[in-house]
Amino acid sequence: MMNDRTNKPVKRYVFDDISSEYYAEYDEPQVAHVEKRESVSQVQAAAPPEPQRVFVPKKEGPRSSIIDTFYFKPEEQAPAEPRAEFHSILHKLLELVQEVLFANTAALFWVNRERQVLAVADKMTNANVFTKELRLPIGNDVISRIALSGKPEIISEINPAAEIDVIPYYESAAGVKSLIGVPIFYRDDVIAVLVADSLADEGFGRETVPLLGNFTRLFSAVLRALTDKYDLGVIKNTFNSLKWLANELMSKNDIISILTTVATAVSDTVDAEFVTLVSQGEMQNWHVSRVVKRSSSEYVEEGCKVGLSDTLSGKAIRENRALYMEDLSKVEDHRFNQSEPSGKGSFVAVPVAVMNNCFGAITIESLSPQKFSALEVDGMKQLVTLGAFAAEVNSAYQLLDRFVVFDRVTGTLNKKFFVERLDEEIGRVADLGIKSAMVLMGLDRVDEIRNRFSVEGVDYILMDIAETVRGWLKPYDAIGKVSAHSFGIILEGFSQHEALAWGEKFRKNLATKVYPIGSRNYMATISVAVLNIDGKNDPSELIITAQKVLQRAHTSGGNVVKIL
Repeated sequence: MMNDRTNKPVKRYVFDDISSEYYAEYDEPQVAHVEKRESVSQVQAAAPPEPQRVFVPKKEGPRSSIIDTFYFKPEEQAPAEPRAEFHSILHKLLELVQEVLFANTAALFWVNRERQVLAVADKMTNANVFTKELRLPIGNDVISRIALSGKPEIISEINPAAEIDVIPYYESAAGVKSLIGVPIFYRDDVIAVLVADSLADEGFGRETVPLLGNFTRLFSAVLRALTDKYDLGVIKNTFNSLKWLANELMSKNDIISILTTVATAVSDTVDAEFVTLVSQGEMQNWHVSRVVKRSSSEYVEEGCKVGLSDTLSGKAIRENRALYMEDLSKVEDHRFNQSEPSGKGSFVAVPVAVMNNCFGAITIESLSPQKFSALEVDGMKQLVTLGAFAAEVNSAYQLLDRFVVFDRVTGTLNKKFFVERLDEEIGRVADLGIKSAMVLMGLDRVDEIRNRFSVEGVDYILMDIAETVRGWLKPYDAIGKVSAHSFGIILEGFSQHEALAWGEKFRKNLATKVYPIGSRNYMATISVAVLNIDGKNDPSELIITAQKVLQRAHTSGGNVVKIL
């Protein structure tokens, strides 16, 4: 006979331990026991259908899965900078260690064998007496022993009287009864020690060592990944800066502008508060010619003198080698001179030199000690080396220009010989009382042309302008390249107003000309400055005055003729 017991509902809970977000509950009927002689079909007919499972939200509570420990909440933002990202992950790792081991404190210490110190990387602690010191000397305590031996240690019972001697990271006794510590290796060297302590006796057993070993392996993997990510970021920034610098240096025609461009490239590449350029002045004295500041802290000003014999910058220039001071507070030498503000961070000085020819130095300074990695310093050297080669080539061209009469691009007189020709013309005007005028014409929107067609496009237009001007001159007139993008012209027998009319006619003629550059056509314009030669002028002063007039013409929009 069938058992008369009624079917009773049974409630079961299904918990998702991975996501820990939902649990399920459902009713399952309790099947009554039947006699063997009853048929199975009768039992199945008596059982009602199983109800559908219904998922309901999990009750509010703390996250408990390992995945959640490394999960950034929607309102949180994962740090983009690799160092900040590493510290964020490290903090979550220590939080997990503390929670899993029920530890009073979980902390990680960097090991610096050269300086014999343990640096506090991060901590999770319930104690109020954790040390405020960031660096602890390596001694006879348990953390130091693990750092030096590379072996894990467990202390099951700590004598309260010896707690301060055993545990170095508390300012006073914290009631710690047991402790465990394991070394962390990177490329076969102990770089850190992971430690956890407990307020209970025998809080950790031998089974805890492999558990912490898993954490150390996770830490090492994260460190390798973020180190590679950081290195790739540095390499990418350096490569982009090298491309920008190479393009910019092609348009620089004097050493000081080359050095200034190098300083700009370094400051845009490196995360530093101060970047300076040390160069040689006209009186052969060394001084700070440019300062890039990203901090309100007091620093040296542009123009201050630099001592070569007793400063770090001078030492880099004298010895023709880069210097890196990880902590200026531990260095007695000054950076630039004896009267400078004291330094307390990292300092790098890289000479701008090729072989034994030194043009100056680029210095980089951060307010944080040990700020720059070896890869970053190497990137600084590459940028400065590129600038040094550009300065060397420019210096060679300047030396060559002393003996070469004509400009190598346009075929006109170079500046040196044009100034000599202008000086002769001033003398002729003074002696013979003849009329003469000087015209200075410059290409408009040079930066726009260079950005669209590169330096070759600019040179192409300048060569055509020079060739066109020659067709407008008499054999005894003269044309010379006064600057990178301007020509000086001597018009014998012209008054200032006649030269003005000549310049206006030439400007209009050139404004309608089309230049085929590559696959595109471009219309270039010029601005013109006209000055009278009265026989009393100094040639250099006359050119400087003409350049000021020409600059006003460029500023007004270009394609115009101006008269003094």
